[in-house]
Amino acid sequence: MKQSFIKGATIASLGVIITKVLGVLYAIPFNRMIGDDGAALYGYGYSVYIMFINISVAGIPFGISKLVSNYSSLDKYKSIDKAYDIAKKLMIAVSVLVFVIMFGFANYYAEAVLRNVEVAKQVHSVGDIALGIRLVSFSLLFVPMLAFGRGFLQGFQDMTTTAKSQITEQLARVLFLLVGVYACLYLFDLGVNVAVYTALFAAFVGAVAGYFIVYKNTKKQRGTIEKKLHLDYHDVDSTKTILRKLILFSAPFILLSMIINLYTQVNTLSIVNVLTGIGYTTKEANSVLAALTVWGPKLNRLVFAFTIGFNTALLPSISSDYAKGDMVAVKMKTEKSLQLILLLVGFLSVFSSVFSKEIFTFFFATSVWGPTIFKISIFTTLFHSLMYMTSVILQATKHAYISIATMFIGWLFKLLLNEPMVHLLDRIGFEAAHGFALATMIGFFVTIVLNLILIGRFVNVKNRVLGRRFVKLVIIIGITFGLTATIKYFVPYSPEGFIAILIYLGLFGVFSLAIYLYLGFYSKLIQRALGQDIIIEIRNKIRAKIPFLK
Repeated sequence: MKQSFIKGATIASLGVIITKVLGVLYAIPFNRMIGDDGAALYGYGYSVYIMFINISVAGIPFGISKLVSNYSSLDKYKSIDKAYDIAKKLMIAVSVLVFVIMFGFANYYAEAVLRNVEVAKQVHSVGDIALGIRLVSFSLLFVPMLAFGRGFLQGFQDMTTTAKSQITEQLARVLFLLVGVYACLYLFDLGVNVAVYTALFAAFVGAVAGYFIVYKNTKKQRGTIEKKLHLDYHDVDSTKTILRKLILFSAPFILLSMIINLYTQVNTLSIVNVLTGIGYTTKEANSVLAALTVWGPKLNRLVFAFTIGFNTALLPSISSDYAKGDMVAVKMKTEKSLQLILLLVGFLSVFSSVFSKEIFTFFFATSVWGPTIFKISIFTTLFHSLMYMTSVILQATKHAYISIATMFIGWLFKLLLNEPMVHLLDRIGFEAAHGFALATMIGFFVTIVLNLILIGRFVNVKNRVLGRRFVKLVIIIGITFGLTATIKYFVPYSPEGFIAILIYLGLFGVFSLAIYLYLGFYSKLIQRALGQDIIIEIRNKIRAKIPFLK
């Protein structure tokens, strides 16, 4: 893998990771202020907002980035200029359209959420939920334009502006949210619902702040393009051609994001109804809903951030190799990418599960249902990462619509098994609420298996070789956390307080990682995943920084 690919992946990953860390850290005081019922109301509004965001912008950064990159490589600056104007008008129209739909249909969605729930058991009314949805919908007026600007700049290999805008957006959102919620609850005594509405509106504030960063750099880049227009002697592509290319590049990612969000919506629309139907109280069901759709996903996204950042650079890299017909490079990057994700996300997922109580308490304070749900739901991140990676590989090798079909098939399994899994676990004496996460993992697993079969056929990747390495990885993880869990069991210490938990997790984290790295190098899994050249480069850099290791 080239240094430019590694650098781009690193910058993209850092931007995503910092954003996700901020997104988790703010939740510590936020959760303590609004409680589980407030979190459920927040989850109703924010989950549908995320769905609309992903529908409206999911493929735009990739689509406009690929379009601009193609034109730039051919020195077609006039076509870039025209494409910018067309895409900008299109995104303004999309912004207004999704805002109107989300704002206008808020009541219908709220009624769907509360269907079959007795009025006496309802903690939130249809009006409560609808108002939250309408307030967060205002951010849709800016977010699509923000995504468009990021994609445009990424087409010129500018990953730095994307990272800066992501961090700025999240900082502005978090500051407004925390100050606003605190003021509503403790200064003006306006109640939890108003505090939650303020938190939802913070998405609009963040979007505006991020947009100004992107706007400034986009204007600068357009100025550079205008200076080169006289050097372009190519025919300018027609509006029809530009739109066709943009839609062709963007559509697969939009469809994939829609399917991913359907997984969340199945949970959001069914958790309270299904759990109250088998004996859970509405309060307990709302706590499970909050853990699965609000707090748990925040922690999951911290782990998943590595996958997002990695794939931001992986997609154009494999696409370029495939276009050149360099199938050896495509195969190599495919195998290494899958192994790296398994090594990294596998470790983080199991560690998070073993220390679910401490991690959840560290971020969100004590919770009855949070750690219990998170212990199992964190593994959806591992399956999600593998599904996402295999889908990106299929798209990079021009099999995008096949990947959409496999994801839809997986989602059908989720839809069909969601409620049956809950009832099955309830009958055999396990925690029934885990059924939702298990159904999600089954759906993801079906897609992963189908994708790997297709990748083996199209890219000639040897799935048996990957399978043997996966078995090795499972054994290594089993040994690592078998030892870790044993020590944890025989050390009768339950940390209390922010600092104590941090030190506790840090010590066990270093211990687990040391064992994991030793076994990983001993089995040569890490060398095969990274490549000997990168191992040598990392070793040399460490020795240069730490003289006594020379």
